Amino acid sequence: AIINGGILTVTYSTFFDNQSFYGGGGISNDGTLTVSNSSFAGNNAYAGYGGGIYNQGAVTIRHSTFFGNWANHGGGIFNNDQYSGAVTLKNMIIANSTSGGNCYGTITDGGGNLSYPDTTCPGINDNPRLGSLQNNGGPTETMAIDPRSAAFDAANDATCAAPPVNNHDQRGITRPQRSHCDIGAYEY
Repeated sequence: AIINGGILTVTYSTFFDNQSFYGGGGISNDGTLTVSNSSFAGNNAYAGYGGGIYNQGAVTIRHSTFFGNWANHGGGIFNNDQYSGAVTLKNMIIANSTSGGNCYGTITDGGGNLSYPDTTCPGINDNPRLGSLQNNGGPTETMAIDPRSAAFDAANDATCAAPPVNNHDQRGITRPQRSHCDIGAYEY
């Protein structure tokens, strides 16, 4: 969908069913990338790396949801350590990559992350119980969590309150709705 070689900020966005041959079905990054309150679902790099994101620059991802992306390596996120790539995840859901594992390469845990079913990404390993990608209100499609989700009330509230998240989810709904923010792009 996007090739970035400069400075890119992505907010309140959905990347769905994008394809790349080599790397980065959703985004291929060789610059500086910040992603917040966004969803990546069904993206693929069918002969390569990083179905959701391929990185050989610097990436910080906050309060976003990656589901069902695939590649040979790093179905969700591939960090190319050979190029000193740096990836930091904060309050993220990365789940059910259909090939290549959820993460590949060195990934920094910024806290509040959830990975399922494999443990290739940092954070707790439990089922996020995501709904299908659909209109849940707001300008872009999201994947809702249910109250039995491990993401429910489990996010780091300081990350939730700080820019660029600013206590909102992908739909623009105020976070938190209860005692703590939810992990991922969707606030229950």
